[in-house]
Amino acid sequence: MIWASYQYYKYFVPVVLFFAIRGLSLTASRLDYFSNLIIKLLWFQIAFSVVKIVLIGLRENITGSIADTGGGIGVGYATIGLVLYWVTKNRKIAGRDWWFVLMVLLIPIASNKRAIWFIYPILLALIMLGATNRMRIRNIALVLIALPLLVYFGFRLNPTLNPDRKLWGRFDPEYTINYALSYSGVSEDKRNAELAQGRWGAATAIVSYVVSNPFYSENLIGNSHNRRGKADTESFWAEDYGMEEQTGISSIGKMLISMGWPATLLIVIAFVSMAFVIKDKRVRSLILFILLWDLLFYSGSFINSTFQSILYVLVIHIIAGKSQLKAGFSNQAPSYLASDNSYRKQISVVG
Repeated sequence: MIWASYQYYKYFVPVVLFFAIRGLSLTASRLDYFSNLIIKLLWFQIAFSVVKIVLIGLRENITGSIADTGGGIGVGYATIGLVLYWVTKNRKIAGRDWWFVLMVLLIPIASNKRAIWFIYPILLALIMLGATNRMRIRNIALVLIALPLLVYFGFRLNPTLNPDRKLWGRFDPEYTINYALSYSGVSEDKRNAELAQGRWGAATAIVSYVVSNPFYSENLIGNSHNRRGKADTESFWAEDYGMEEQTGISSIGKMLISMGWPATLLIVIAFVSMAFVIKDKRVRSLILFILLWDLLFYSGSFINSTFQSILYVLVIHIIAGKSQLKAGFSNQAPSYLASDNSYRKQISVVG
């Protein structure tokens, strides 16, 4: 029980925090305060990323001011930060707002992350093209101009995404796409190989193995771990799952190997369910898109990194409250949302 608690404690923290915030009475002014605070902290991380680039260059193990084993949380900061910023700006991005939209990319750039140049343009397009009819023509024009430029600069700014393998190398979309497919393990030669490799290829092999053998002990409770928390090499064989040794694996594959499918399913349902405090279907869909993309195809830091899971919980509560304010305090307003006047009445009664 002690070892199990140690393995799962990082999932308890965001779940407990979720229900703790759920029980609060957050007023409109408090929601504004906390949303502005998170955006200011993101600006702080942007500034640290600039310092990082100047002093030590592009490195994964530091994201802004946070030391971590990888830079995946930088991608999460940029994506969920964009959604929060868009909501706080009344779902409009115009004028000086573009400074934040572009500058927040410095966080994953400083961590030398490739995935941001694929997910960020898609997310920005979903945000811009879902506007009202009055704004749609303007936003379509902006998307047609901004997104190709974003992709162009992104591919040239990441040394692994251009054929010159250097900062500001040549722009070659064919090379970039082929590299991304090969790295992910879904290129033609990787798919035809005997053992799967790459984030997507290995994860697909693991899911297939678990689905075909759901009641094997390791698929039910996961593989044994050594003291460092990694799979015990004496009892774990990657070939059993149909993948190469030491290959990259997306988060869903790692979770299935380490804890089995029942615990993985329970944890994923818990984090997905949290997003349903957001009553606005469009905003909720954007949050779930980020969460599930990160889980299925990337590092899964929204679930598996305490830094980012806490940010996820804070952001969904802020967005939920602001969405209800925008809707005019409907009967479905969550229990933690209160008007400023009702909060003052509570204080006066207590007084």
